Amino acid sequence: MQFFKDAKILIAATFVMSAPFIPSTAHAGALFDELPRCNATMTVYHVRDGLHAAGPVPVIDIVDVTEVAGRSDAQRKCRGTAITDSDPRPVTFDIGWHDPVNGIPYFRGLLEE
Repeated sequence: MQFFKDAKILIAATFVMSAPFIPSTAHAGALFDELPRCNATMTVYHVRDGLHAAGPVPVIDIVDVTEVAGRSDAQRKCRGTAITDSDPRPVTFDIGWHDPVNGIPYFRGLLEE
């Protein structure tokens, strides 16, 4: 039984010691090979937080997201419904490349009246 305990400790120690040498996503290459989809969780998160931070109307969530137009390798135009603290409002946003070489997209949205 002692052998198994020692083996588990050795395996755990090897994993912990080698963790700093595992390349992170940022250094392993491009973050994204193609632009994120309009309805991707990360897209909705970034657009919601950007609108929430930029405007006087708190945006709680964005639902019913659809892609209006776009090419997967250049830009996506999207629409959805922003759930605010008062009433649902239409939102339009687009996704494009901030840094295409490193696979870093941008998210830009507009909360409509």
